[in-house]
This record gives sequence, C-alpha cells and structure tokens, in this order.
Amino acid sequence: MMTRFFLSFLILSTAAISLLAGPFPESSATLVAGEEKSVRGVINPLIFPIPDDFEMEATQSGYVLITPIPLEVKGMDDDGNPIKEKMMLFHLAGEESVTAQFKALAGKPVEITADLMSAHTRYHRTPFLLLVKSVRAL
Repeated sequence: MMTRFFLSFLILSTAAISLLAGPFPESSATLVAGEEKSVRGVINPLIFPIPDDFEMEATQSGYVLITPIPLEVKGMDDDGNPIKEKMMLFHLAGEESVTAQFKALAGKPVEITADLMSAHTRYHRTPFLLLVKSVRAL
C-alpha cells in the first residue's frame, strides 16, 4: 500500500515539476504507432512489480518519460483493433547505447526522438512504449 502511494506521489510530483520546467510545447501532439516523433518530458527511473517471479526477480527496473501535457496516441491492439487514448507516462525502451544515457538524464527535461509501439508483453508497463532513437537534455 505504501509503495503504491509513493509511486503515485513520485509520478504526480515529477509531472508537476516538469510543468514548471519551461521548455515544453504548449499544445498537445499526436503520436502514431510506427511513426518517429520528437517528444519532450522528464525521464525517471521506476521499479515495477512482476506478475510472477518465475523467470525473473520480483521486480523490474526501467525508465519512463513523463510529459507535461497529455499526448494523444494511436495504434492497434494485438487483435488489430484501433486504440486511441491520451497518455502522459511512457515506458521507454531502445538500444543499449541510447538507454545507457537515461541514468545521467534522470529527473531532467529532455527531448527524445522515438517510435511509438503498442505494448505486447507483460513486461511492457504502459499501453504504449517509446522506442528511443536519440535523447538530449534541454
């Protein structure tokens, strides 16, 4: 219970701080699965619980991007049905050479170039992921 509260507090406080960061666009953007796009936000590390720890440990660490404004995302689910929703929290993935930069950029405003991908495994922690091609601090 305390972990869930802390996680919610962390996400909300980071989103609030990112609103004050300044270098973010004022209008919302639309992200479409399979299309490369630049997105601004704040990278944060998170530890996610695993549904079962048969294959891995009980938790999985990763990074998320929190955007200061909701972004409309469009894609398809596993059955080919269209999905359209608004999101501010994106699980990040990418090549090791790119993801290695996340630790140094944690908590800082960044601009990433990424492809939007629909989640398709139980280890994907948001309905859509960003496959990061490049990242730079703002």
